[in-house]
Amino acid sequence: MFPCEGQTDWAGVQPINGDNHDFWIGVVVPQSDFLNKVQEKRWALLVVILGVFALGLLMAGYVGAEASFYFYMKLLSDR
Repeated sequence: MFPCEGQTDWAGVQPINGDNHDFWIGVVVPQSDFLNKVQEKRWALLVVILGVFALGLLMAGYVGAEASFYFYMKLLSDR
């Protein structure tokens, strides 16, 4: 990565070995071409994960309340 014209670019080179010639291929790509899509998907994934976590907490609370009620009623009936 390196700065170029106010933005960060990614660069890579790869040697190509042919039968008669050896040469290098280089590529330079603006970092924003890749990271903008990643950042959009990151926020969507975060919202989904938080929603699943909240739903899990609600379900755990409901199951805990039901279990407590069941054991409390069983305790009262045993007296």
